[in-house]
Amino acid sequence: MKYLNSFFRVAFSAFATLLISALAWGSEVPRTETSMLSGTGPDDAVSWGFTIDGGRRADEKARIPVPSNWQQHGFGHYQYGYDKGPRAADTGMYRHRFSVPAEWKGRNVRLVFDAVMTDTTVKVNGQLAGPLHQGGFNRFSHDVAQLLKVGEENEIEVKVSEASAATATDIAERHGDYWVFGGIYRPVWLEASPPESIGHVAIAAQASGELKAQVELRAPRAVTRVVCQVRTLDGVAVGKPFMTAVPAGGSAWPESGARRDLTSLPRSSSNFPCHSACSTFALALASRRAAVPRDVRHAHSNRIRCLTSVGV
Repeated sequence: MKYLNSFFRVAFSAFATLLISALAWGSEVPRTETSMLSGTGPDDAVSWGFTIDGGRRADEKARIPVPSNWQQHGFGHYQYGYDKGPRAADTGMYRHRFSVPAEWKGRNVRLVFDAVMTDTTVKVNGQLAGPLHQGGFNRFSHDVAQLLKVGEENEIEVKVSEASAATATDIAERHGDYWVFGGIYRPVWLEASPPESIGHVAIAAQASGELKAQVELRAPRAVTRVVCQVRTLDGVAVGKPFMTAVPAGGSAWPESGARRDLTSLPRSSSNFPCHSACSTFALALASRRAAVPRDVRHAHSNRIRCLTSVGV
């Protein structure tokens, strides 16, 4: 039980880190690539064009580091959540130019915002990228492949209202016992994936050592199997790849995307490693200490990641 608890702590924290790609089985693995449009934090923030419609430096054509809160750079109003008087409701406009690699032609490209405070409208090359996003604490993204000029310069415009038009959202985010801020305060990036790829993976780790993976495919109709490989952060494979089939190339699933639980296949726990399902593989992994690298078994700071691939 002590070993299982140790394995659980390592695996549970680790499987949030996923390396996801598309795969034609037996060939080179096409990777999902990213291109940062901002910094990852204050130390490497990228300068964007910026104007604000109220408060300090209103209507000034300026520059601001992204990610950041605009109040911390001399713009707009400071607002305390519990203040009952007139409340700040400034709107900022961001602009930034960037290039898209020519190699990204034909790929699925998403524009990802890790978080913006709070109501956000995005345009790419003057065209609306998607619906208004509301909520300042969650990641959101837009499919922008059709809006980009691949191999050329592009422009992004982001309109941010610090006070949400949704009353419940505004109260939840901006009426507490703390200072409230506005702006693009977490990173922004482009994410280019192969035409057939995995859109999302959710992994649940149990104290028993059982792991379940739910996989959402972006293009299920042409896919015949999902292949998984557990690796350490150093890239060392833990066991052999294991696979589950996608029925009829995905034709039985909705065209907009599909979910498949890799644990749905019959179990066979007699051999290690098991190739039939994630749960069976994980249970066998937990029960055979000799097959698990020593640093994975005993160092809680080590993590495991799952290389999940799609074959056609």
